[in-house]
Amino acid sequence: MNRVHRKILFGTSALLLSLLIGPSALVAQDTRDPEAILAAKEWVTPPSEIAEAAMAPRYLNVTLSDVSPDKQWFIHEIGDGPVTMDRFSRPFDELGGLFIDYAANRHRNLSIRTNIGITVISAADGSEVQVDVPRGSRISNTTWSPDGSRLAFFVHTDETTHIYVADPESGDSRQVTRSPVLATLVTNFEWTADGEEVATVLVPSERSARPVLIGAPSGPQVKQTEDGENMLRTYASLMATPEDETLLEWHATGQLATSM
Repeated sequence: MNRVHRKILFGTSALLLSLLIGPSALVAQDTRDPEAILAAKEWVTPPSEIAEAAMAPRYLNVTLSDVSPDKQWFIHEIGDGPVTMDRFSRPFDELGGLFIDYAANRHRNLSIRTNIGITVISAADGSEVQVDVPRGSRISNTTWSPDGSRLAFFVHTDETTHIYVADPESGDSRQVTRSPVLATLVTNFEWTADGEEVATVLVPSERSARPVLIGAPSGPQVKQTEDGENMLRTYASLMATPEDETLLEWHATGQLATSM
């Protein structure tokens, strides 16, 4: 049992943040001529009140959302701050505007925009239950079962994504997918109507190796313009070669399955 007895107060009370900066504070900030400040092209430190507000750890805020179907619980995914460089710099494929973390078989957003834990909050008294999450992993997509008796979520490691199901009353969780999830084009999962299984897309059991793009071009890139207005593409990472098409097909081909 992982229940925490810290209470969350309900009602109309809210946290109010007010930045009261009088004229004297503004003058004390920097008395130089504004044009001179711009011309110097130097970093100007803001007043402490503004700096503290801008750097406040907003990821620690708790929002009571994702209420369970039976109105008994709320879900709060626990964040750990801005994206770190080790996650943001993971290599990925860019194909037709789609960004894929090919090492983990998932959309890039599922590698960088994730959280580290789940808290289930009682709607009756505000008590909390910490859901068991594998150490060192990240989570996303926490979703209630149709009757609110269980919740499912993605667990992300550096190499794979799996689905876990947890009991909101105890916090106990277990992995329900045997094969890794293929979260490239389909980046979520769905409970079946009876709440007995979770439907998702898995990495095929007999999947071939990732296609290797040709390292060197076979010839020069030639572009031709015409008189008058010429259309220029404004979309990033458009697919341009047969190799791109082959790679996208490899990323998009999965196996539909249900697990529980």
